[in-house]
Amino acid sequence: MEQGSVHSNSDCRLPGTGQGPSGLTSSSWIVDAVGEERVRLAETEAARRRLRGTLDLKQSRDFRERSTVTDKRLRFVAGSMGLRVFDQLIDGSPEGIRAAAVDAFRLARVLDPPDTPVRAAEALVRLGCFGVLGDRGADVRRILRIRAWELPTASNDWGERVWATVLDLWLRLLRQNGWDDFDAIERGVANIRLAQRECEPSYLSEAEARMDVGPAWQLITNYHLSRAAELLGEFQTQGSADGHYDIRQQLEAQFDRALAAADRGRLVERETLARLLERTAGTLVNNSIWTVTRAVNSRVSSFVKTLTSRNRPRPIFEVLPPQRNVLSEQGLLGSARRSVVVQLPTSSGKTFIAEFRILQALNQFDHERG
Repeated sequence: MEQGSVHSNSDCRLPGTGQGPSGLTSSSWIVDAVGEERVRLAETEAARRRLRGTLDLKQSRDFRERSTVTDKRLRFVAGSMGLRVFDQLIDGSPEGIRAAAVDAFRLARVLDPPDTPVRAAEALVRLGCFGVLGDRGADVRRILRIRAWELPTASNDWGERVWATVLDLWLRLLRQNGWDDFDAIERGVANIRLAQRECEPSYLSEAEARMDVGPAWQLITNYHLSRAAELLGEFQTQGSADGHYDIRQQLEAQFDRALAAADRGRLVERETLARLLERTAGTLVNNSIWTVTRAVNSRVSSFVKTLTSRNRPRPIFEVLPPQRNVLSEQGLLGSARRSVVVQLPTSSGKTFIAEFRILQALNQFDHERG
């Protein structure tokens, strides 16, 4: 009997680290610069705040008095851990990126949002990216379904309007709250295209009068980021984009142009976020139900279409990490396996996995009337 199991380690060690659950103290010059003890205290405080919120103990004097980390210090450490993610994106391994992203996500999720709507949305996008890269996509979707955002997508300032729309598009891609979010992505891109001819000339003329080329490069960057969001949204719902299956190449082209424009305009913050979105988009493609089940057989393809259908109350566009591991990485959908044992915790998607295996078996033994 062949075994395609997903096991859980009791010590919860992360790949690539020599530490326990957090992985925060794995080798990193950023951790060394901040200080391992300061990082550990920040993680303890983040866990305490999550517990306090879960138990609704915000007014508890005991919880307030036990706090040893100020908001300012927690925000500093969280920002440092976010910087560590970007450091890993440059030359880190997939395991290193995942570990760094999990650490950044754990800290960033307990921070109070910035005061302005745009800054708050930017922070939410970064949080969502950290979560997806850290295999916490389900947590990201849950958080974004609770935290509402309000963005000036009808602003008279064309630059602000476009950027607000881009942030809204990516937040919806990260949330994936059924077809409503994907329809809103399509509408958002369409609205920008319709208003561009009317609003863009005066906006750029004002910038030219100030001899400021930054707004032009910002627009170019944002247009390509919105196009990338549109392509990814189409792929998530249909399994293709613009009638083609080369979604990675299509996304790469858009991000390359966005990054080039950000570099030309010296838009450091925009370039940094674009790089984070680029890696996150690749992870979303990998997690897509269309990617995991691509080219298996017609029965599986038909089943996936029903799972993503508009008529389904809760359509499924993405598989959970254990499901991806078993179906794709462990080769459960391959024809070579005859007997497979799957060991997963409750509510980890075993039935979902079994349904795909049943379809594969029906197809494999069809000629035997199996």
